[in-house]
Amino acid sequence: SGETKFYNYGQIDTSGETATNLSLYEIGSVTKTFTAWLAKIYLGDELDKSIADFFPEIENKDLKLVKVNELRNHKSGLPRLSEQFSPKDWSDPFNGYSNALLETELNNLKIDTSKTWSYSNFGFGVLGRIIEKKTVSDFPDLVGELFQDSEMYHSHLEHATVNKKLLVQPTNIGTKNKNWKFTGPSRYAGGLISCTQDLVSYLKFQKENNDQFQVPKIENLHATGIDDLGANNLFYKNGWFVLKPENSTEILLHNGGTGGYTSFVAYNKNTKT
Repeated sequence: SGETKFYNYGQIDTSGETATNLSLYEIGSVTKTFTAWLAKIYLGDELDKSIADFFPEIENKDLKLVKVNELRNHKSGLPRLSEQFSPKDWSDPFNGYSNALLETELNNLKIDTSKTWSYSNFGFGVLGRIIEKKTVSDFPDLVGELFQDSEMYHSHLEHATVNKKLLVQPTNIGTKNKNWKFTGPSRYAGGLISCTQDLVSYLKFQKENNDQFQVPKIENLHATGIDDLGANNLFYKNGWFVLKPENSTEILLHNGGTGGYTSFVAYNKNTKT
Protein backbone atom coordinates (compact mmCIF):
# COMPACT_ATOMS: atom_id res chain seq x y z
CA SER A 1 0.00 0.00 0.00
CA GLY A 2 3.08 2.25 -0.19
CA GLU A 3 3.64 5.14 -2.54
CA THR A 4 4.48 4.60 -6.20
CA LYS A 5 6.72 7.06 -8.01
CA PHE A 6 7.53 6.96 -11.71
CA TYR A 7 10.67 8.49 -13.15
CA ASN A 8 10.58 8.65 -16.94
CA TYR A 9 13.61 9.54 -19.03
CA GLY A 10 14.35 10.26 -22.66
CA GLN A 11 12.36 10.41 -25.86
CA ILE A 12 10.38 7.52 -27.28
CA ASP A 13 11.24 8.29 -30.92
CA THR A 14 12.65 10.96 -33.23
CA SER A 15 9.53 13.16 -32.84
CA GLY A 16 10.79 14.31 -29.43
CA GLU A 17 7.82 12.71 -27.62
CA THR A 18 8.87 12.12 -24.00
CA ALA A 19 8.55 8.73 -22.29
CA THR A 20 5.85 8.26 -19.66
CA ASN A 21 4.80 5.43 -17.35
CA LEU A 22 2.46 4.25 -20.16
CA SER A 23 5.15 4.15 -22.88
CA LEU A 24 5.31 0.61 -24.25
CA TYR A 25 8.37 -1.60 -24.52
CA GLU A 26 9.01 -5.21 -25.48
CA ILE A 27 9.82 -6.78 -22.09
CA GLY A 28 11.46 -9.90 -23.50
CA SER A 29 12.29 -12.53 -20.92
CA VAL A 30 10.41 -10.84 -18.08
CA THR A 31 7.64 -12.81 -19.87
CA LYS A 32 9.11 -16.00 -18.37
CA THR A 33 7.92 -14.96 -14.90
CA PHE A 34 4.34 -14.97 -16.29
CA THR A 35 4.82 -18.42 -17.81
CA ALA A 36 6.28 -19.77 -14.56
CA TRP A 37 3.25 -18.41 -12.68
CA LEU A 38 0.83 -20.03 -15.16
CA ALA A 39 2.68 -23.33 -14.63
CA LYS A 40 2.16 -23.03 -10.86
CA ILE A 41 -1.56 -22.24 -11.30
CA TYR A 42 -2.46 -24.80 -13.94
CA LEU A 43 -0.02 -27.70 -13.60
CA GLY A 44 0.11 -28.19 -9.81
CA ASP A 45 0.98 -31.84 -9.08
CA GLU A 46 1.83 -32.42 -12.72
CA LEU A 47 5.01 -30.34 -12.38
CA ASP A 48 6.64 -33.62 -11.30
CA LYS A 49 5.61 -35.47 -14.48
CA SER A 50 8.03 -36.01 -17.33
CA ILE A 51 7.52 -33.86 -20.41
CA ALA A 52 7.07 -37.10 -22.41
CA ASP A 53 3.61 -37.41 -20.77
CA PHE A 54 2.48 -34.25 -22.57
CA PHE A 55 3.90 -35.15 -26.00
CA PRO A 56 2.74 -38.75 -26.56
CA GLU A 57 3.09 -38.26 -30.33
CA ILE A 58 6.88 -37.74 -30.02
CA GLU A 59 9.00 -40.88 -29.83
CA ASN A 60 12.23 -39.30 -28.58
CA LYS A 61 13.15 -41.25 -25.41
CA ASP A 62 15.09 -38.27 -24.03
CA LEU A 63 11.79 -36.55 -23.18
CA LYS A 64 11.35 -39.05 -20.34
CA LEU A 65 14.48 -37.63 -18.69
CA VAL A 66 12.97 -34.16 -18.16
CA LYS A 67 10.46 -33.14 -15.52
CA VAL A 68 8.13 -30.21 -16.16
CA ASN A 69 9.39 -28.38 -13.06
CA GLU A 70 12.96 -28.67 -14.37
CA LEU A 71 11.86 -26.56 -17.36
CA ARG A 72 10.50 -23.93 -14.96
CA ASN A 73 13.84 -23.86 -13.11
CA HIS A 74 16.26 -24.02 -16.08
CA LYS A 75 17.51 -27.40 -14.79
CA SER A 76 16.15 -29.47 -17.68
CA GLY A 77 19.27 -30.08 -19.75
CA LEU A 78 17.60 -28.36 -22.72
CA PRO A 79 19.83 -25.96 -24.68
CA ARG A 80 19.30 -22.18 -24.63
CA LEU A 81 17.92 -22.47 -28.17
CA SER A 82 17.27 -25.69 -30.04
CA GLU A 83 19.95 -26.80 -32.51
CA GLN A 84 17.24 -26.71 -35.20
CA PHE A 85 16.50 -23.04 -34.49
CA SER A 86 17.24 -21.27 -37.80
CA PRO A 87 15.13 -18.15 -38.30
CA LYS A 88 14.41 -16.73 -41.74
CA ASP A 89 15.40 -13.31 -40.40
CA TRP A 90 17.86 -12.96 -37.51
CA SER A 91 16.72 -9.36 -36.96
CA ASP A 92 13.28 -10.74 -35.98
CA PRO A 93 14.26 -14.27 -34.99
CA PHE A 94 11.09 -15.70 -33.39
CA ASN A 95 8.69 -14.57 -36.11
CA GLY A 96 7.37 -17.71 -37.80
CA TYR A 97 8.04 -20.02 -34.85
CA SER A 98 5.22 -22.56 -34.40
CA ASN A 99 3.96 -25.64 -32.54
CA ALA A 100 5.09 -27.73 -35.51
CA LEU A 101 8.65 -26.37 -35.27
CA LEU A 102 8.69 -27.03 -31.52
CA GLU A 103 7.70 -30.66 -32.15
CA THR A 104 10.46 -31.04 -34.76
CA GLU A 105 12.92 -29.69 -32.19
CA LEU A 106 11.65 -32.10 -29.52
CA ASN A 107 11.96 -35.04 -31.93
CA ASN A 108 15.65 -34.16 -32.43
CA LEU A 109 16.38 -33.16 -28.83
CA LYS A 110 19.44 -34.47 -26.99
CA ILE A 111 19.37 -33.82 -23.24
CA ASP A 112 22.42 -32.70 -21.30
CA THR A 113 22.05 -35.19 -18.46
CA SER A 114 24.36 -33.24 -16.10
CA LYS A 115 21.28 -31.07 -15.41
CA THR A 116 23.36 -28.10 -14.27
CA TRP A 117 21.51 -24.77 -14.12
CA SER A 118 21.42 -23.39 -17.66
CA TYR A 119 19.09 -20.67 -18.96
CA SER A 120 16.81 -21.92 -21.73
CA ASN A 121 14.44 -19.96 -23.97
CA PHE A 122 13.61 -23.25 -25.67
CA GLY A 123 12.67 -24.77 -22.30
CA PHE A 124 10.16 -22.01 -21.59
CA GLY A 125 8.59 -22.46 -25.04
CA VAL A 126 8.11 -26.13 -24.20
CA LEU A 127 6.71 -25.22 -20.76
CA GLY A 128 4.17 -22.84 -22.33
CA ARG A 129 3.11 -25.49 -24.83
CA ILE A 130 2.59 -27.98 -21.98
CA ILE A 131 0.34 -25.48 -20.16
CA GLU A 132 -1.66 -25.08 -23.39
CA LYS A 133 -2.03 -28.82 -23.80
CA LYS A 134 -3.15 -29.26 -20.17
CA THR A 135 -5.66 -26.38 -20.20
CA VAL A 136 -6.73 -26.71 -23.87
CA SER A 137 -6.19 -22.93 -24.02
CA ASP A 138 -3.70 -20.71 -25.77
CA PHE A 139 -1.44 -17.76 -25.03
CA PRO A 140 -4.03 -14.95 -25.46
CA ASP A 141 -6.47 -16.65 -23.06
CA LEU A 142 -3.93 -17.73 -20.46
CA VAL A 143 -1.83 -14.56 -20.29
CA GLY A 144 -4.80 -12.28 -21.01
CA GLU A 145 -6.47 -13.55 -17.84
CA LEU A 146 -3.27 -13.02 -15.85
CA PHE A 147 -3.12 -9.43 -17.16
CA GLN A 148 -6.64 -8.86 -15.80
CA ASP A 149 -5.80 -10.45 -12.42
CA SER A 150 -2.66 -8.27 -12.20
CA GLU A 151 -4.51 -5.09 -13.25
CA MET A 152 -2.22 -4.73 -16.25
CA TYR A 153 -4.65 -2.76 -18.40
CA HIS A 154 -2.12 -1.21 -20.80
CA SER A 155 -0.07 -4.27 -21.77
CA HIS A 156 -0.19 -6.33 -24.95
CA LEU A 157 0.25 -9.92 -26.06
CA GLU A 158 1.37 -8.96 -29.57
CA HIS A 159 2.23 -5.94 -31.69
CA ALA A 160 -1.02 -6.06 -33.67
CA THR A 161 -3.02 -4.48 -30.82
CA VAL A 162 -0.47 -1.83 -29.80
CA ASN A 163 -1.17 1.90 -30.19
CA LYS A 164 1.90 2.86 -32.24
CA LYS A 165 1.92 6.33 -30.61
CA LEU A 166 2.82 4.71 -27.28
CA LEU A 167 5.39 2.21 -28.59
CA VAL A 168 9.00 3.23 -27.97
CA GLN A 169 11.24 2.99 -31.03
CA PRO A 170 13.47 -0.09 -30.66
CA THR A 171 17.08 1.06 -30.57
CA ASN A 172 20.36 -0.68 -29.83
CA ILE A 173 23.49 1.44 -29.30
CA GLY A 174 21.95 4.23 -31.37
CA THR A 175 20.83 2.01 -34.24
CA LYS A 176 17.14 1.53 -35.00
CA ASN A 177 16.04 -2.12 -34.76
CA LYS A 178 13.08 -4.14 -35.93
CA ASN A 179 10.36 -4.99 -33.47
CA TRP A 180 10.50 -8.67 -32.53
CA LYS A 181 7.29 -10.58 -33.31
CA PHE A 182 7.13 -13.69 -31.15
CA THR A 183 4.88 -16.41 -32.60
CA GLY A 184 3.79 -19.87 -31.47
CA PRO A 185 5.28 -21.15 -28.21
CA SER A 186 8.16 -18.64 -28.36
CA ARG A 187 5.66 -16.14 -26.93
CA TYR A 188 6.03 -17.84 -23.53
CA ALA A 189 9.75 -17.10 -23.52
CA GLY A 190 9.69 -13.43 -24.49
CA GLY A 191 6.60 -12.10 -26.23
CA LEU A 192 5.00 -9.52 -23.93
CA ILE A 193 4.79 -5.74 -24.40
CA SER A 194 4.28 -3.60 -21.31
CA CYS A 195 4.96 -0.31 -19.51
CA THR A 196 6.35 0.70 -16.12
CA GLN A 197 2.89 1.34 -14.68
CA ASP A 198 1.69 -2.19 -15.44
CA LEU A 199 4.90 -3.85 -14.31
CA VAL A 200 4.54 -2.17 -10.90
CA SER A 201 0.96 -3.54 -10.76
CA TYR A 202 2.35 -6.97 -11.67
CA LEU A 203 4.93 -6.84 -8.87
CA LYS A 204 2.14 -5.93 -6.43
CA PHE A 205 0.15 -8.94 -7.65
CA GLN A 206 3.18 -11.19 -7.13
CA LYS A 207 3.79 -9.69 -3.68
CA GLU A 208 0.20 -10.51 -2.68
CA ASN A 209 -0.04 -13.97 -4.26
CA ASN A 210 3.39 -15.54 -4.64
CA ASP A 211 4.79 -17.10 -1.47
CA GLN A 212 8.35 -16.49 -2.70
CA PHE A 213 7.65 -12.77 -2.28
CA GLN A 214 6.31 -13.34 1.24
CA VAL A 215 8.45 -15.92 3.05
CA PRO A 216 11.49 -14.55 4.90
CA LYS A 217 13.76 -17.04 3.08
CA ILE A 218 13.18 -19.07 -0.06
CA GLU A 219 14.17 -22.72 0.44
CA ASN A 220 16.19 -24.83 -2.02
CA LEU A 221 17.43 -22.06 -4.30
CA HIS A 222 19.26 -23.10 -7.47
CA ALA A 223 22.75 -21.60 -7.81
CA THR A 224 23.13 -20.04 -11.26
CA GLY A 225 26.89 -19.69 -11.41
CA ILE A 226 26.34 -16.23 -12.98
CA ASP A 227 28.88 -13.88 -11.38
CA ASP A 228 27.84 -10.54 -12.92
CA LEU A 229 26.19 -9.42 -9.67
CA GLY A 230 28.87 -10.83 -7.37
CA ALA A 231 30.26 -14.36 -7.11
CA ASN A 232 27.68 -16.87 -5.85
CA ASN A 233 25.10 -14.19 -5.03
CA LEU A 234 22.60 -14.91 -7.81
CA PHE A 235 20.17 -17.81 -7.49
CA TYR A 236 16.96 -18.89 -9.23
CA LYS A 237 13.65 -20.43 -8.22
CA ASN A 238 10.38 -20.99 -10.09
CA GLY A 239 10.61 -18.18 -12.63
CA TRP A 240 12.55 -15.57 -10.64
CA PHE A 241 16.19 -14.79 -10.11
CA VAL A 242 17.01 -14.25 -6.44
CA LEU A 243 19.89 -11.92 -5.64
CA LYS A 244 21.39 -12.28 -2.17
CA PRO A 245 23.94 -9.45 -1.84
CA GLU A 246 24.28 -10.61 1.76
CA ASN A 247 22.64 -13.44 3.66
CA SER A 248 19.76 -11.42 5.13
CA THR A 249 18.60 -9.79 1.86
CA GLU A 250 16.62 -11.38 -0.96
CA ILE A 251 15.83 -9.41 -4.12
CA LEU A 252 13.52 -11.13 -6.61
CA LEU A 253 14.25 -9.98 -10.15
CA HIS A 254 14.15 -10.74 -13.84
CA ASN A 255 15.57 -8.98 -16.85
CA GLY A 256 14.69 -9.11 -20.51
CA GLY A 257 16.13 -8.13 -23.85
CA THR A 258 14.93 -8.16 -27.45
CA GLY A 259 16.55 -6.58 -30.50
CA GLY A 260 15.98 -2.99 -29.42
CA TYR A 261 14.83 -3.08 -25.80
CA THR A 262 16.18 -4.03 -22.40
CA SER A 263 13.96 -4.37 -19.34
CA PHE A 264 14.28 -5.16 -15.66
CA VAL A 265 11.91 -5.70 -12.71
CA ALA A 266 12.95 -6.28 -9.11
CA TYR A 267 11.46 -6.45 -5.62
CA ASN A 268 13.52 -6.13 -2.45
CA LYS A 269 11.78 -8.22 0.22
CA ASN A 270 13.59 -6.49 3.10
CA THR A 271 12.72 -2.93 2.19
CA LYS A 272 9.49 -3.91 0.37
CA THR A 273 10.66 -1.77 -2.57
